[in-house]
Amino acid sequence: MFVSGGPLTNSVVRITSEGVVSEFATGFESANGSDFDSKGNLFVADYVANMIRRISPNGTVSTFASGLDGPAGVYVDKEDNVIVGLYGANYSGKGATVLRITPNGDIAVLATGNGLRDVIGVVGDDDGELYAGNYKGRQLYRITGGTVELVGTSSVKINMIDYSRGHIYIANKGRIVRINTSTGEEELFAGTPEPKTVDGPVESADFVMPTSLAFSPDGNILYVVDRITGDVRKIGPKVP
Repeated sequence: MFVSGGPLTNSVVRITSEGVVSEFATGFESANGSDFDSKGNLFVADYVANMIRRISPNGTVSTFASGLDGPAGVYVDKEDNVIVGLYGANYSGKGATVLRITPNGDIAVLATGNGLRDVIGVVGDDDGELYAGNYKGRQLYRITGGTVELVGTSSVKINMIDYSRGHIYIANKGRIVRINTSTGEEELFAGTPEPKTVDGPVESADFVMPTSLAFSPDGNILYVVDRITGDVRKIGPKVP
């Protein structure tokens, strides 16, 4: 597992299946959202530097795109296009845009405005549909051919998100919730508003401040990063 540390962290760490942590790459002004392409390159949103950085499988860091307006979330689609959610530079919260960057670095606006505002989390589903979330407003949108459509509103602020089996998963304020992409309905998946760390069955487990999450490639394990404690926890081996 590879974890990018957030707006005040200049490195990406690697965590083995045994839980051993080591530094994978460094030199960022801030390492935010990240995702892999099919060739094993890791793309990282360097928020403060307004760049997308590419890390090769051997750990070499290069600039993939620059001059962006506060890139926060990253998702790489099946064609290796890098989808970027713009929060807005200098913590403005006015990015209001989702970009698509082709493998050769060509940048295009995929969607802007029409409800989008302080976008962080972006992700795709099994059918190629893209989703983006407003952080403070908590709205989740579907983007189809440049058209922005409201899917639903979350009960928690939308930071990094992931998709599995017809749901978008969101973590914040001690809870993990999921929104049904067909109906827009939200349900509580794990946690409570009371900040505490409790291991155990998903129905009774608890978190302090989970803000990022990602599924394993087979979709059976959900990994959760707790911003306050620094813990990386997992829910699995099978998510219902």
